[in-house]
Amino acid sequence: MRRQINGRFFIGLVMTFVFVNSAPALEDRVIAVVNNQAITLSELKSYVITGYLALKQKGLDSRELERLKADLENNGLDRLIEDRLILAKANEMKIKVSERTVDDRLSIVKKQYPSEQAFIDALTQSGTTLSDLKQKFADQLKVRMFVDSYVRSQVKVNPNEVIRYYKEHLESYWRKDSVDLDSLFIAYSRDKDAAKERLDQAVTMIKSGGNFLEASEKYSDSPSIGIVQKGDLVSKIEEVVFKLNEGQVSPVIETDDGYYLFQAKKKIPMEVTPFQDVKDNIENQLYQRKFKAQYKEFLDELEKESYVEIKP
Repeated sequence: MRRQINGRFFIGLVMTFVFVNSAPALEDRVIAVVNNQAITLSELKSYVITGYLALKQKGLDSRELERLKADLENNGLDRLIEDRLILAKANEMKIKVSERTVDDRLSIVKKQYPSEQAFIDALTQSGTTLSDLKQKFADQLKVRMFVDSYVRSQVKVNPNEVIRYYKEHLESYWRKDSVDLDSLFIAYSRDKDAAKERLDQAVTMIKSGGNFLEASEKYSDSPSIGIVQKGDLVSKIEEVVFKLNEGQVSPVIETDDGYYLFQAKKKIPMEVTPFQDVKDNIENQLYQRKFKAQYKEFLDELEKESYVEIKP
């Protein structure tokens, strides 16, 4: 295999083409060769667009979507080359994807648009046809099926590995001393005297036998704080609340922003998180680590028997 990497020259060009119409001649430029197949700039553009559509259908939060989008933009060519290598292997193994599976994915993507026409308009603007999009989805699914069948299926995590990891990293599973707090906060806003008056009313209500939570609901400018661990709060507050007995109400704590009152609902001593509570998380962590190693080994072997050249 011969592979010549020429930086990330393609990124700016590709992302420009994703969002604006460009000259066809420039889009058709050959930017890489995989075995006996050329990859053009327009194909990379289509790959990035299709990949982004696939990410959007997963329902990810905006921050994670942006992170994965940036990774796709920065590493799109490498990903496309890897997919081409795997797709060739999948075709060699005669892996098939049903038309219904492709249509189901297409249907999910369409639902992200207000109408069928809006979806078609988006495809036209990006320079991608419906037929192209369906073929890209079919190829993506074929690659995934191959990886699941010939790479992911070989990754196993032994229960003893999970137990051993838990014991070797036990210090990571200690829960710090915690306290479950009801809180009442009265902000100074622009009138500190008015805030002090509201505070006095709340304190009077509590001292006269009123329920702390009811006073908080009536006077507080923010919701109850809930469970906190040592180290979560500023020292001025932490020194007070961790000395409270269960049910005890704190003295008034004055800060730069306003007045605080706390009531300790429950004190939670430091303890180790039970194995059963973290077992699944550890197993998944070990599985992902093994899968990445297995996948890299698989790609390395695939590249050794292939020809890949990135054009300058």
